[in-house]
Amino acid sequence: MTDPDWASLPPAPEVFQIEVGLLQNFCEILWCPDSREAAVVDPAWEVDTLLREAKRLGVAITKILITHTHNDHIEGVDEMVAATNATVVIHPNEEGALSPAAQPRLRVSDRQDISIGRRAVRALETFGHTTGGTCYLADGYIITGDVLFVSGCGRTDFPGGNTAAM
Repeated sequence: MTDPDWASLPPAPEVFQIEVGLLQNFCEILWCPDSREAAVVDPAWEVDTLLREAKRLGVAITKILITHTHNDHIEGVDEMVAATNATVVIHPNEEGALSPAAQPRLRVSDRQDISIGRRAVRALETFGHTTGGTCYLADGYIITGDVLFVSGCGRTDFPGGNTAAM
């Protein structure tokens, strides 16, 4: 890639991935080893498990990163906000699906860096699965929500899905 935006990725947060819920979704806890600040990605279920893992890691959750707003990715957002007072990071196209309790919010746009302590991830608009889908790129990995799977790409037959955009 010759685009200078890609050459200047900020230092990546550490990552811990855990499977939660009946649909076996993956949630990630991203954290800065220096500041111990953390972000949790798509807290849909088992918020108590995610909070317990954050405590075990010795980190404080200050941000909640949303890849998209299907229920299996946001069901636990209100509970996580209530427990941590974390800022919800979301694309404006997805914001209407959150409850009013999911505050404060940071509206994210394409190629915006989201700090997690002294580390960061870069937001990438990845529409197609939903109208405001967002992936989070770090130096060495990417959090894709339901845009990509090991065996293919996400579905586009839900409301807001768009095969051409995918």
